[in-house]
Amino acid sequence: MNKRISGLKSLTAATALLAFAASNVALSADTVAADTHVEGSRSYSLLDDPFMISLGTFLLTTKTKLELDGTSGATGTEIDTKKDLGFRDADRFRLDATWRFAPKHKVRAMYFSVNQSNTRTLDRDLVLDDVTYHTNVSVTAKNSTNVRAGV
Repeated sequence: MNKRISGLKSLTAATALLAFAASNVALSADTVAADTHVEGSRSYSLLDDPFMISLGTFLLTTKTKLELDGTSGATGTEIDTKKDLGFRDADRFRLDATWRFAPKHKVRAMYFSVNQSNTRTLDRDLVLDDVTYHTNVSVTAKNSTNVRAGV
């Protein structure tokens, strides 16, 4: 009896996976059809556009913890960038551009930037690379990430 139920469960899972895949294919076909309209006497699709530029935004949530051990073998303090350094979640922008220079060829570029800086008075001792930063000392932390990609 258990073997039969187990086989039935895997058959049900396989059927659900197949139905999910089929619905995604149908959704993709509907999306392309919705993006196609008639201009004059010829059919036009957004997939045929030679240029595309999009600007977007996203919420960057960070949960970064770091530790830098010293060369003398001393263990560094684990630092939570939100709690210890005052870094916050923030909205960021993203820019994408595509140039279709032939029917089956395109160049795509993407860029986004994440820059944070904060000055804070420490509420506990922090040890980084054999250097101790004591409580009540003002420290400035900076983080800068720029992503440029092209395909």
